[in-house]
Amino acid sequence: MNKIKQLYVNGCSFTNDPNLFLESQKQYSDFFKEEYNIEVINRGVPGSSNRRIIRTTLRDCLKFDSDTFVIIQLTDLQRTEITADKDWWQNDDFFDPSQEEICQTIKPVSAYNDDQWYRTYMIEKTELIHDKQIFDELMVDLFLLTQFLKSKNIGYYIYNHSWIFNRNFVPHKSSFYQLIESDNQVNDFFMPLSDVLTEEDDYYDDGGNPVPGGHLSQKGHYRMFKILDKLIKVFD
Repeated sequence: MNKIKQLYVNGCSFTNDPNLFLESQKQYSDFFKEEYNIEVINRGVPGSSNRRIIRTTLRDCLKFDSDTFVIIQLTDLQRTEITADKDWWQNDDFFDPSQEEICQTIKPVSAYNDDQWYRTYMIEKTELIHDKQIFDELMVDLFLLTQFLKSKNIGYYIYNHSWIFNRNFVPHKSSFYQLIESDNQVNDFFMPLSDVLTEEDDYYDDGGNPVPGGHLSQKGHYRMFKILDKLIKVFD
């Protein structure tokens, strides 16, 4: 009998897509719930940065035990955080019922980042802080999180849906990166799972051509569920 009673997932819009939710279409976490009759908590927030994903996962997992399995979907390396505006939509209790978040994510390129201050901030940040530093900080965060989950006997799987960095990026081979790289519960960063999904109907058109690395359709989410289910190997 399956000992996992609850699945917890966290990520950005690749994990919790409001366009699919509002159309009552299923996402990969819904297919896990349907297939294995388990409780599912989806804490993905559209537009999220990796720092938010990891921080909120750690916060939520404080109250979990080995009955829970965790799936983390990583996102673009350059997304960052600033102190949130009071009415910022990422604090909406639709996405985060805890109401404990005080940060909002901003992206290098985004339809809602029309504010000149955001654009200036992101331009200066990318000029001053190299991707290798950001990547190494991510490895530290991941190492701390994975060690915490192991200490509570909470199973996990971490993957990147699309390329979180430029394809020519060469990471700093820090001790933290080597530890994460050797963790078989962390997907190879240079093999994004969306690269496996090549059917035209795996993606939907959300302002550009539906291409690998974009937002999944319901059919694409079903295929992502099948991929993750095979990789995780914990459900009966």
